[in-house]
Amino acid sequence: MFRNERFVLVRFGEEKVAIEIGHLERVVRQPSSRPWLGKGSVRAWCPVDGWLVWILDPPSLFADVPRQASLGREWLIILKANDGLTRMGLFVD
Repeated sequence: MFRNERFVLVRFGEEKVAIEIGHLERVVRQPSSRPWLGKGSVRAWCPVDGWLVWILDPPSLFADVPRQASLGREWLIILKANDGLTRMGLFVD
């Protein structure tokens, strides 16, 4: 059966990605983040409304985004999770 899906278009530098709106928990403008000094795909973290949001490198979730894509810092998109006090997020332009 046909589903009426809605998407939001986000940009990582020059790369654009469509994300289904149902996968987004929240969008935060000008978040206050702290750098993550550990290894792996986590770039930073920030507290948002009682959650600890791990901010990831875009290529860790989207294979089409090149590793050198610039990370905007004006918007933070937080992805939905089933439960718990942590969420994953991405900086977008």
